[in-house]
Amino acid sequence: MKSLFSGFYGVDDSDAKNLWNDDKTVFIFDTNALLLLYRCEKETRDAFFSQWEKIKERVWLPYHVCLEYQRNRLTAIKEHVMELENAGNHLTNKAQVALTLESLDKKHSSTIRRYESLRGQLEKLNVELKSTVDKFVKEQISTRIDDAALLQS
Repeated sequence: MKSLFSGFYGVDDSDAKNLWNDDKTVFIFDTNALLLLYRCEKETRDAFFSQWEKIKERVWLPYHVCLEYQRNRLTAIKEHVMELENAGNHLTNKAQVALTLESLDKKHSSTIRRYESLRGQLEKLNVELKSTVDKFVKEQISTRIDDAALLQS
């Protein structure tokens, strides 16, 4: 059974190195592998294409893979952008209510309400949290959305 389904058992490092370096090895990618490149970090894409340059003469892309890729490329990018936007919105919404008196249970809320300085500090902390999350969304998520938009062209 193991010899019939050897792909399920992996290879050791030396066999993998031999396969990688063998001029007779052909690399075949499916559509999902190619579309996944739109859903990963830029550094991951760059690393992939760096390796691609080394093996490009031994890559074979079946016609149907290329066809599916072309049909689904823009959808994959749009879905990726929507996922990022939803994540940013979710973080922003969570931060807006995270440290408010209303978000606390009754016992803790009433304790903090008794101390004016605690209420003020909690409000200040809430503003700082919102600011930090807004900065994170702008610098981390929005930049990835902008990068994805460049991929559409």
